[in-house]
Amino acid sequence: TIVLLELAKTLVERAWSSVNYPMPLVFNLSSWKDNQQSIKNWLVAEMKSKYGVNSKLGGRWLNERQILPLLDGLDEVASERQESCIHRINEFLSSEGFPIYAVVCSRLAEYEKHAPSLQLNGAILLKALSDEQIQDYLARIGRTELWQFFLRSLSLLDLLRTPLLLSITLLVYPEADREEWQRLQGVSDQLDYLLDRYVERMLHRKLGNTASTQGEASKAKQTLWLIWLAKQMEQASQTEFLIENMQPSLLSVRE
Repeated sequence: TIVLLELAKTLVERAWSSVNYPMPLVFNLSSWKDNQQSIKNWLVAEMKSKYGVNSKLGGRWLNERQILPLLDGLDEVASERQESCIHRINEFLSSEGFPIYAVVCSRLAEYEKHAPSLQLNGAILLKALSDEQIQDYLARIGRTELWQFFLRSLSLLDLLRTPLLLSITLLVYPEADREEWQRLQGVSDQLDYLLDRYVERMLHRKLGNTASTQGEASKAKQTLWLIWLAKQMEQASQTEFLIENMQPSLLSVRE
């Protein structure tokens, strides 16, 4: 997703430089809920709800190939709808007025388990960070002493092969208890430990010189509500929270 957003930024700059380039727009496929809905109609609806583009205008932009759709999160579509989503994307790409360019983003594991393949011109696989890349990064930021610690816990090293978890680990490491870390059983416990320490650090950080008017208890309570909201969104296969899309069913059960 981060690479997709970086691509979008570059494409926006290119579109500003010339009217001949289509406008890149990012869409999250997790909001595609109807197996019978065409991707084109879904894009028109998304442009209206996410970008405030009139449906008639959005449809015309698509017909005139003025939109470069960047479709994120194929793996975040509900598992029972992923194969149908791939079929619908392929129909869109082969239909009349198909876009000049299109990008679809997905995790590899979810994509490989489906028989149909996306009818695109190519694919780019983002690989996990290698030992050399991690060591080089530690050297550049002056934290080479951590490499030996990582080597003593190979399960931890496996977690660090994504830039996000590597940065989180480096942020919370000064507060990490090595003995407590050694007692953790399995990768799942280690990941929970890292994320818990990260949340604690973020809750206690000071934002500039602005004094917080809320106590720690209030922050913790708000965090619990965010966790609850995240669980509800996960169950509904949603990755973007829009208050106007909240349904009364969310309030039917109190936790």
